[in-house]
Amino acid sequence: MSLTIEQFIERMNQIIPRFIRKVHVRQSAIFIKGDLSIPQFLVLELIGNAGRIKMCEVAAEMRISRPAVTGIVDRLAKLDLLTRLPSEADRRVIFIQLTKRGQALIQKVRSQRAEVIKVGFSALSPDERETYVSILEKVTGILTGG
Repeated sequence: MSLTIEQFIERMNQIIPRFIRKVHVRQSAIFIKGDLSIPQFLVLELIGNAGRIKMCEVAAEMRISRPAVTGIVDRLAKLDLLTRLPSEADRRVIFIQLTKRGQALIQKVRSQRAEVIKVGFSALSPDERETYVSILEKVTGILTGG
């Protein structure tokens, strides 16, 4: 059966919110307890992937203003999840990186996410999983302009 783009959109509008809710429910209690917002966690994960990153790069990657990044970083620093490091070459530049506590939190959430992925996708064949990942990578590339 071949879907028109309108039929595809309708099905995606039904599936995506359910999928996100199910994954979110299985994710870490940090979101449920309100310790971290989703944007704060996304910033933490970005920093975790980069290792060390400039504040302005976080703003560009997250597509949020520099003052918004400053607010998020302030809160995460107060929670001892990341630290600021001034650049030795240019004191106007501030790098941020995860603390040990931040690294542990990222690892905990990634482990929980891995379990959700395992439960959700283990019933699919290896070929179906490969197809899913390929399509997701392609759509992500289109949406990010790459």
